[in-house]
Amino acid sequence: MILLGPVGSFLVLWVESYWQLFCLRALTGIAIGGAVPIVFSMIGDMYSADERPTVTAVVGISMGVGVGFGQVCVYTCVCV
Repeated sequence: MILLGPVGSFLVLWVESYWQLFCLRALTGIAIGGAVPIVFSMIGDMYSADERPTVTAVVGISMGVGVGFGQVCVYTCVCV
């Protein structure tokens, strides 16, 4: 699982068709999606019951901002 994301991203360098790109990006997405439950499980282990809602909110907002920033970067690179 740990190597699934980086390897999928690295192999994109040699993509020659849409389906190759689709499959490799899907592998990366699966790796990221598999990490999300682990992150929230670690929050449960690392923080007390009083702190968990705040930390969970910060992590969730950070994920949303990261996705949004990534989309802006892709849109900027493609449209410019």
